[in-house]
Amino acid sequence: MKEIKILLIISLILFVSCAPKDDQTNKNRQLVRNWLELYNQGKDKEASDYYADSIILHPAISPNKPTIGRDALFEGSLEVRKAEPNYKCVVKEIIAEGDRVVMIWDTILSNGTLEVVGIFRIKDGKIVELTEYYTGDGYRLLGGSEFY
Repeated sequence: MKEIKILLIISLILFVSCAPKDDQTNKNRQLVRNWLELYNQGKDKEASDYYADSIILHPAISPNKPTIGRDALFEGSLEVRKAEPNYKCVVKEIIAEGDRVVMIWDTILSNGTLEVVGIFRIKDGKIVELTEYYTGDGYRLLGGSEFY
């Protein structure tokens, strides 16, 4: 009898954890995916429309120097395109819960591939904050150090 109760509890936990996410969580996940698709197509202006006016980017390469504002991020994306015209991101995984979306992607650069983990915060259908982390040798690949 005790084993049956334990199995029922485990089954219930598994059922709840696998239950579909709420509609807003799914919308947030799709918003981030759509943003990246536009960015990959070189549609930086359209991609920047997904940003809140006061978006804050905490870039992995300089976490103590956040980029603030939609226009600043747009200008930054143009600089990236100038330096890396074939820049492309390939989604590996997207995890969403509430107003947070975590996306893991590979960034294809001329000198190698950089794995990035981005944590997005969504509010009112806009990206209000993005924190980036590089994995592996990402900092060295970009010519920096992983120690600040």
